[in-house]
Amino acid sequence: MLNTSHSVSRLRGLFAFFVAVSTCLTLASFPLATQAAGCTSGQLIKGSLPSVYYCGADGKRYVFVNLKTYNTWYSDFSTVHTITDSALAAVPLGGNITYKPGTRLVKITSDPTVYAVDAGGVLHAISSEAVATQLYGSAWSQTVDDLPDAFFVNYRVGSAITSAAQFARSSVTSAATSINVDKGLAAAGTVDIPVPAPTGNPVVTLGLSPNVTTLESGQTVKVTVSVSDPNGISTASIFLNGGLLKTCSQNGLPTTATCSTTLYGGYYADQTPLTFYGQEVNGNASRIVSSSTTIRTSGGSTSTAGSVALSFSSSSTTLNAGDMVTVTVSANDPAGISSVSVFVNGALVQSCGQSGLNTAATCSTAIYGSNYPSGSNISVYGQEVNKNGVPTISATSNLSVVNGSTTGGYVTLSFLPNATTLTVGDSMDVNMSAFGVALGITDFSVFVNGSRVQRCSAPGVNKSGSCRVTIYGSNYASGSIVSIYGDTEGSLTVSPTYSISILAGTTTNSNVALSFSPYATTLAAGQTTTVSVTATDQSHVSAIAIYVNNALVKTCNLPGTRTTETCSVAISGSNYTSGSTVSVYAQASNVNGGTSLSATSTLTVSSAAVGNGSVSLFISPATSSITGTQTATVTVNAYDPAGLASVNVFVNGVNVHACSQSGIWPTGASCSYVISAGNYAAGTSLSIYGQGVNTSGIATRSTTSALTVN
Repeated sequence: MLNTSHSVSRLRGLFAFFVAVSTCLTLASFPLATQAAGCTSGQLIKGSLPSVYYCGADGKRYVFVNLKTYNTWYSDFSTVHTITDSALAAVPLGGNITYKPGTRLVKITSDPTVYAVDAGGVLHAISSEAVATQLYGSAWSQTVDDLPDAFFVNYRVGSAITSAAQFARSSVTSAATSINVDKGLAAAGTVDIPVPAPTGNPVVTLGLSPNVTTLESGQTVKVTVSVSDPNGISTASIFLNGGLLKTCSQNGLPTTATCSTTLYGGYYADQTPLTFYGQEVNGNASRIVSSSTTIRTSGGSTSTAGSVALSFSSSSTTLNAGDMVTVTVSANDPAGISSVSVFVNGALVQSCGQSGLNTAATCSTAIYGSNYPSGSNISVYGQEVNKNGVPTISATSNLSVVNGSTTGGYVTLSFLPNATTLTVGDSMDVNMSAFGVALGITDFSVFVNGSRVQRCSAPGVNKSGSCRVTIYGSNYASGSIVSIYGDTEGSLTVSPTYSISILAGTTTNSNVALSFSPYATTLAAGQTTTVSVTATDQSHVSAIAIYVNNALVKTCNLPGTRTTETCSVAISGSNYTSGSTVSVYAQASNVNGGTSLSATSTLTVSSAAVGNGSVSLFISPATSSITGTQTATVTVNAYDPAGLASVNVFVNGVNVHACSQSGIWPTGASCSYVISAGNYAAGTSLSIYGQGVNTSGIATRSTTSALTVN
């Protein structure tokens, strides 16, 4: 195979700059677009940081890993749009962008083999200098770029090129009409029409008449968006609470325009926040938004087109500890229903998303007496939101809890976007909230199809908490039903179970999961935690990449012969500023070039030194193996002068048993767990260790012991 050990050895080391440095230095030299709203297929976007992303036809953003990759697709940065960081974060990551086919030759820094880039990031080794000359000319060596080893995972190696006739360079390049086409997100030949950056200082403002901060029940307010744009105005629009309220199309692309609508306070529930902003789309298809304005209603709804009613499976107004009652919200709205929700004690406990086309819909959930303190009162109401963003609420009903739980508390889930379906190209944020647990929350988790996908810890003194995870439609089979619930461990408080239908999904059933050892949500100075990634893909896992704060820190290139693979890396608290947060996620690639992302986990960096705790582990009977019906008891003894919040037993990196501490926060505590040979296959090797977590969230772990199941 052709290599560059002699021909282009002078290129070595010149292109090994870290991606962020290369990107920052270059983008700082170019003027970028003013803020634009949304992410349109084929558009280039960025947030406050320098990294530039491509908006794919699947609604995800794709990363240019370095400037050289960007320059194979674009000659300048004139069409890059700057959007808010929150808007950027709302667009899920889809993967990395590879070189435009046929434009450049590449090699990796640790291997002199020269490759031609084909469609979809497929690399073909060039067998000789003669072939390279035929394809790229006598100066072919000047077209070779060094590709950092960490980015090699974005490509796949195909067959070698032994004859120039095997690689039609010009045809390959001309066929790559867009990144969407190269990644298989759009039909062949589809050409991006980049949305250009606004020019000429367009102005979009929004005003209220009268200029009020409170909208009374019998009052009206006129909302007007005013636009001035020398590029010509295509549309001017008004948005309410994130949804389109009114659009005014302009004929002849005038340079000034207005759009107005009138709202009535009587259409909204008392104390409803109404947030407005204006948007313009100009003659160049650029989008510009105004600043937002928020007012609040007062006096309650006096007239509404919608109606909402509650019904209960039992007519009793009391609820015993061992009883359950089903509450159903029935809504009608001729404008079309966007969502129907159930609220308990003012908190959302169930939401049923609707298409906006139906004028009647229902939503139900179960309420358990065991989740509330004895003698407490539960207030329940329903809410309907129509497709115009107008909410209508029901009357409130009350239930009295008799002989209820002494721990109290309840758990709710909410979804963003709020929907009951999830397609292969989409993701959904699941937010779990726990409230009123009298003994305090130590651990709370989100479960998908009965398996924990995210676990969040608290020191046990909090009476409320939250936990968030992102699920991806591409991780589940088309037509399957995904069941989701949350629970607070130790208090036995569980949320209702939600069902999400997967539409147009994949049959590969890929999954990427993160775990931390020792497990903690706080990373102290001088402390390290090991991030372990487990990836499963029926199309065989070829690589796993681990990202910290969106920067690639570890890549495991794998043989691509197994459906399950692992990769790990250690993170040290001393590498980060005290008080900062460290976000961690992983991406797995299969042999077909498909990628899957894990959920993102977040650690908070603490200025505290590593605790003075100690943890020891004992196995009884003292043995290195168990068989048949035998069991072994694992006992973890922990000590920490700061006080212990929990003591845990880990088997093969999984927290299998947690003993939460409360009250006076003892400095010493123990936790035991019984391992049964019958629960494991013969030949299984078990790696066992203990962990203590103090009241500051600092974890200390024991040495690791091995136990073999025969």
